[in-house]
Amino acid sequence: MKPITRASETFDFSITAALVKTSGPLRTGSTSFSGDIGTLDWVILGRGGNLQFANNHTVSASATAVVSALTCAISNITVPMGSVAASTLAGRGEKTAPWKSFSIVANNCPAMMSRIRFSLLNTNPMLDAAAKVMAVTAGSDSARGIGIQIAHDDIDQTILAFSQRYDARGYASIQGAGGSLSIPLKARYYKPGAVAAVTPGKANGLASVVMSYE
Repeated sequence: MKPITRASETFDFSITAALVKTSGPLRTGSTSFSGDIGTLDWVILGRGGNLQFANNHTVSASATAVVSALTCAISNITVPMGSVAASTLAGRGEKTAPWKSFSIVANNCPAMMSRIRFSLLNTNPMLDAAAKVMAVTAGSDSARGIGIQIAHDDIDQTILAFSQRYDARGYASIQGAGGSLSIPLKARYYKPGAVAAVTPGKANGLASVVMSYE
């Protein structure tokens, strides 16, 4: 604070405020505030430090804050599974068709997250939950007795459980600036061991991708 050298003086000061998230989910949209945020106490000291004058004022403020969603953009993904002979999946015990590779490509991902994770939500019911196999879409001309299994398409080839979150491993390389990442996966047809026979037909499936940000 500058010293007073005249009968009247003008003082300038600034106050910095920050929004702090305390608990619960953070929702997008705008929020407004208008009201008192505190008090300002000030004193005037004479030569030798003697108190000459003291006062306080209430500090008021008004502001509008907009919370925007920081999310990756993902387009619909179609995985060509191809045609598989019924004999490939027939017989006793578990049977599988060859893997088909695909990727979840996420664009415009936010920067400076601790991590980004993804999960697959099965739209069709589970055929074999223990084996992480989703049933194919039911219909009068649909195949029966087989489902779809999805895995990481990398060195560990982890079979993915539906509704479970996994790290988007490509995020580390774009964490500082944000941008695009690719999650390599693969899918295959799977016949559980408990299924005695396979009925040929259409074998489509549907799942949703959910991204989470931490």
